[in-house]
Amino acid sequence: MKKLIITIISLLIFNNVYTQDIIIKRNGEEIKSKVIEVGTTEVKYKKIDNINGPIFSIFKSDVFMIKYENGTKDVFNEDKSVNNSSNQSNEQNQLLNRRDHDINKTKYKQSGFTNITEVNIGLELQHLGLKDYHLGIQTINGYQFSSLLSTGIGIGFDNTFNNNFIPIFLDIRSNFINGIVSPFIVGDIGYSFLLNKNSNYTYKGGLLINPCLGIKFFISSATALNFSIGYLIQKYTVTSNYDGYNNYIYYETEKYITIKLGVTF
Repeated sequence: MKKLIITIISLLIFNNVYTQDIIIKRNGEEIKSKVIEVGTTEVKYKKIDNINGPIFSIFKSDVFMIKYENGTKDVFNEDKSVNNSSNQSNEQNQLLNRRDHDINKTKYKQSGFTNITEVNIGLELQHLGLKDYHLGIQTINGYQFSSLLSTGIGIGFDNTFNNNFIPIFLDIRSNFINGIVSPFIVGDIGYSFLLNKNSNYTYKGGLLINPCLGIKFFISSATALNFSIGYLIQKYTVTSNYDGYNNYIYYETEKYITIKLGVTF
C-alpha cells in the first residue's frame, strides 16, 4: 500500500513537470508557466503553481526561448528583431521623406523662370502726415534660383498727384520658409523716368528705392498670391524755365507707404 501511494505521488509530480511550459529570459531567469499567447510584442502566461490565477505578461524582447510541454521550442533572436524593426523604421522614414519631397515638388515651385505682376497704392509721407496718393502697376520677369531666392528686372507705371513715372528696377526677394504660406522680403532699386511736360519746367527722373515685407500664399503648384507693405523713396529734379529763374533746379524727394497686391507665376 505504501509503495502504491509513493508511485501515485511520483506520477503526479512527473506529470506536473512535464505539462508545464518554461519561459527562459535573456538574463537566464526561468519562469515555469502555462503560455496563453505569444503576441507581436509580448508573451502572456499563467504561473504553473497558480494555473487558475491571473494572466501575466512579459515583453517578447526580454524572452530568449520558450520550451513547451510537448517538447517544442521557440527561440527569439533579439538582433534580428531589432534589425527588422530598424529596417522597417528606416523604410518608413524614407517613404515619409519621399512623400514630403513629392509634395513639395508638386505644390511649391522650386526653380525656373518667374513673373510677378503687382498693383500698388501708396500714401505720401510729409512732416509725419499724409499728403498725396500714389497708384501704380508693375511686372517683374526673372529667375527663381531656389524655393527661397529669386531675382528679376521690373518695369511699371506710377501715377502720383503731380507726376507720372516709368520705373525700371532690379528686384531681389527672399522667402523665409519653403511652404504653402511664406513670409518674404523684397528689395527694389532702380531709376524712374519722369513723363511730365510743361513749357515752363524741364523734368528729369531719379533714383527709386522700395524695400517691402510681405507674405505669399500658394494657390497651385506654381502660382501664388502676394501681399506686401513697403516704403517707397522716389527722387527727381525740376528745372525752371521762367524768366529770371532760368536753370533754377529743384531737387525733389517723394516718400510713400505702399501696399502691394500681386500674383507670382
